[in-house]
Amino acid sequence: MEDSIQYEDRIVCFLDLLGFKDIVSKSGENTEVFNRINTALDLFLNFEKDQSTQVTCFSDSVVVSFLVNDKSMLFHALLKLQYLIFDILTKSSLLVRGAISYGKLVHTDTKIFGEGLIKAYELESKFAIYPRIIIDKDVIELGKMNGRHERKLEKEYILGLLQPDVDGFYFIDYLISIGTGLDTEYDYPIYLHYLRNFIIKGLTTDNLSVKIKYEWLKTHFNHIASQIETNKHNIIEQELFKAYSSISAIA
Repeated sequence: MEDSIQYEDRIVCFLDLLGFKDIVSKSGENTEVFNRINTALDLFLNFEKDQSTQVTCFSDSVVVSFLVNDKSMLFHALLKLQYLIFDILTKSSLLVRGAISYGKLVHTDTKIFGEGLIKAYELESKFAIYPRIIIDKDVIELGKMNGRHERKLEKEYILGLLQPDVDGFYFIDYLISIGTGLDTEYDYPIYLHYLRNFIIKGLTTDNLSVKIKYEWLKTHFNHIASQIETNKHNIIEQELFKAYSSISAIA
């Protein structure tokens, strides 16, 4: 029995898998779909933990939390979440939506409750909408205040893992800055080809609520394709130039 539990000030990330109900309904008689779900949930459960970080998984949702005052923990958590989104997308062909907030929270191996969870859940359910993990701007400021670097520099590191969206929210960038952390310089154009095909397939749906999520992805992908078209002449290595030159916008 956990007699000593008490509220802690924690940064809280609430995540869920988009379209989970639909894919579960197909998994009973489709081994490939079943394996995709299982792989995604394994990736959630294997999220790297430490003394500060707690992870709870239930159905298609995951809560990750960590102590507010741990040095540079926000930066490191964002980095881990960035690769989690990437892995789930490339290994399970599934999209993640979520939100990051903060507040009082009890989060142990067996219990989770508190205003921090409610705030993150409400931010996700009301504002995330698209396949993105949005972050409360106050959390960015908390991360800046609790970094290992001078505050301005710490904030720059944090923002380097985020992208601003048209509605004013920042979201974890699994589209552009992820490219700097992949194993080789060829992995990013390979990922972009995968992402392009994934979006094109998703856009064929007749479900309007699903389609708008792929339209959001399409808009961001086409922005990347436009930047590549503008800057590809700076690529010196011929094979890499070919890899990027073959990436085009989605009509």
